[in-house]
Amino acid sequence: MTTNSPVDTMRINRRGALKFLGGSVALAGASGILPLRAALAEARRGGTLRVSVQNHPNDLSPFNTLNNTGFLIAELLYVGLTRIDHKLQAAPDLAQSWEANDKATEFTFHLRPDAKFQSGAQVTAADVKASIDAMLDPKTGSGSRSSIGPISDMEVVDDLTIKIRTSSPYADLPIAIGDMRMKIVSAKVLKEQGVKGLYKDADACGPFKLGKVDIESKLQFLPNENYWDKSFPYVDALELRYYPDLNSEALAFQNGEVDAMLETDNATFTVLKQTPHIVPRRQTTARFYSLTMRFDREPLNDIRVRQALRYTLDRQAMVDIVLDGYGRVAYDNILSDDYPYYYQPEKPTRDIEKAKALLKEAGHENGVSFTIFTADRPIGRMKVALAIQEMAKPAGFNIEVRRLPYDEYLSKVWKKETAYVASWGMKSTMDGYYTSLMTSDAPWADTGWNNKEFDDLVAEEQRTLDPEKRRELFRKLQELTNRDVPYIIPFYQDYLAANWDYVNDYEMHPLQYTHRLERAWLSENAPKR
Repeated sequence: MTTNSPVDTMRINRRGALKFLGGSVALAGASGILPLRAALAEARRGGTLRVSVQNHPNDLSPFNTLNNTGFLIAELLYVGLTRIDHKLQAAPDLAQSWEANDKATEFTFHLRPDAKFQSGAQVTAADVKASIDAMLDPKTGSGSRSSIGPISDMEVVDDLTIKIRTSSPYADLPIAIGDMRMKIVSAKVLKEQGVKGLYKDADACGPFKLGKVDIESKLQFLPNENYWDKSFPYVDALELRYYPDLNSEALAFQNGEVDAMLETDNATFTVLKQTPHIVPRRQTTARFYSLTMRFDREPLNDIRVRQALRYTLDRQAMVDIVLDGYGRVAYDNILSDDYPYYYQPEKPTRDIEKAKALLKEAGHENGVSFTIFTADRPIGRMKVALAIQEMAKPAGFNIEVRRLPYDEYLSKVWKKETAYVASWGMKSTMDGYYTSLMTSDAPWADTGWNNKEFDDLVAEEQRTLDPEKRRELFRKLQELTNRDVPYIIPFYQDYLAANWDYVNDYEMHPLQYTHRLERAWLSENAPKR
C-alpha cells in the first residue's frame, strides 16, 4: 500500500479544515464569539436535545459495550452503585453511602430508598447482587469482569443493604465498582431472560428510557418518570443521531441538525472554536492511541525490534502533527501522571543510530518489514500509523499501513494481527489498566505478553494497603513495561467536543464516557422545532 508522508497528508491547516468540512464553515475572527454563560440563569425545562455519535452501539447490554455510543446509552438508561468524580474518586449514585472494615476486605453499601425501575419496582440489594454476578460470569464476556475488584462473595443484608467481600484487601473497590460497564439492572429480567433480555426489556433505573428506535439513523430517549431525582432530566426528549463519518457529522452540526458533538477531531475542533455561537470544549485526559505489538508474532516477538521502534519516534512532533497540539507527550507508559503512583523509568527520545544498532543486534541489519493495521475511525488511528511509518524509515523499518472499516478491524485485527493501532480511554484506577489489558488472564489481553512476574506483582499490589509499599510495587510494574515495550504510546490525547451556545451544563470528564446529559438544558434562543 502506498502512502504519503504524514507531514504532507496529516497536517490540516485552516484552509484544509474548511475543505474537510465541505466549505460550509463561516470563520469568526481570531477569537470566536463566546456566548454569555447561560448557566448564570435558572435552568430551563423542555425541548429536544440532539446529540451526534459516530458509532452504532455494539451491544445494548451495559456489561458488554465496547464503544463510546454504548457507554453513553448505558449512562442514559442505567446507574451504577457508585459514580467516578472528576478527581477519580468514588461518589454516591445508587448507593448513598458505604463503609469498609479495617482490612478493606468487606464493604457495606446502603442504597437509596427511592430508586425504582421504569416498571415502578424498587431497586433492591438483590438487583445489585444479580448485576454484579452477571458482570463476573465468564459467560457474559464482559471486558470489565476483572476490573471491578477481587470480589469473592456478596450478602444481601436487607432490601437496601449489601455487603461485598473481596478475596484480598482492596481499598479501591468503591472506585472500581463505578466502572462504566458496571450498571445495575433488573434481577427479574436477568432471571427470566438472561443478559440477552436487556436488549429488549431493559426496565432500567436511569434518568431516561428508550423511546423510538431507528437503528440505522437515531435512537430516541424519553424521561424516566420513575427516576429518583425528580429534578432531572430537563429536556423532554434526547436523540442520538448516527453519522457514518466525521465529515458528515461535522456538516450536520454546522448546519444545525444536531445541537452537540460529544467528540470531534483536532482539525474540526480548530475550525469550530473560531465559529460564532459554537462553544468549544476541551478536557485533558490520559486516553491514548497505542501501537499494540504481539509477542507471539515475528518480527515483533524480539524485544530489540520493539525497543528499536520506540527510538525512531519524535513524540512532540506526533503531538503536533497527529493531535494539532491537543495533547501531551507520553513514553509508552499505560499509566499517566494523573495517577498517584506514576513512575517513568525512561523518556526515550529519537535516536536513529541507536535504533539501527538494536535492529542489527536482532539480525535485521538490512531492515525489517511488517504491517500496521488500523481502523477507519477515529481518524487519529491512521495518523498515528502513518507517522510511525514515516519516522521509522531512516532506521530500516519498512512498514506497510492498512486501514480497514471499524467493524472489520474489530473482528479480524484486534488481538490477532502482528501490529495495530488501538484506542483506549482513561481508566478509573491504575489497577484497572493492568487487569483489563496486560495480565495474562485479562479479558482484553492483546499482546500475548503473558509475563508471570508482572502478574504476580499485580496480585501483590491489589492486596497491599500501605501507600508506600504500593508505590514501590507500581514502580516495579512500570519498569517491567518500560523494559519489554508491549505498547508504543506516543502521547496522551485531549478530549475535544463542541456544542451550540444554547446547550448548557452537560459534563466533560477525564474518563471521557461520562456526560450527565440528564442535567443538560436548552436556553430560550434554542431553535424551535
